[in-house]
Amino acid sequence: MKLLLLSLALISPVSANPLEKFQWEKRLILSYISGDSKAFQKQFLEHKEALAERDLIIINLAKSELDLEGVVKLSNEEKRELRSRYQLSHPADSVFILIGKDGGEKSRQLQTWNPEKFFALIDTMPMRKAEMKKQQK
Repeated sequence: MKLLLLSLALISPVSANPLEKFQWEKRLILSYISGDSKAFQKQFLEHKEALAERDLIIINLAKSELDLEGVVKLSNEEKRELRSRYQLSHPADSVFILIGKDGGEKSRQLQTWNPEKFFALIDTMPMRKAEMKKQQK
């Protein structure tokens, strides 16, 4: 019986976390945009410097691609895994999820993306405060 369980464990695929490579290096915004993405694209371009300053990258989880420089593209399988993990299987509205450098979910926004709210939240985080202090030196 133990041998059977061990064999099953070895052949069962282990679900890897596609976000693991960013942990402790980047903050993430997972975006699922339902409908037209023009407003998001405009805001993204307007806030590109503030995003970079906060080590933020955007990861698109929608089935359609966002054709913006700086938006991380994942495979369809990775997108499905993350939509499942963050309970975005069938969202009717757009969803934006802030993930901290520690890999934990920090905030969600529904329907429209308000980057200033995410920035304000990030700027209160201890790790970000340390980064700002270091940048001032």
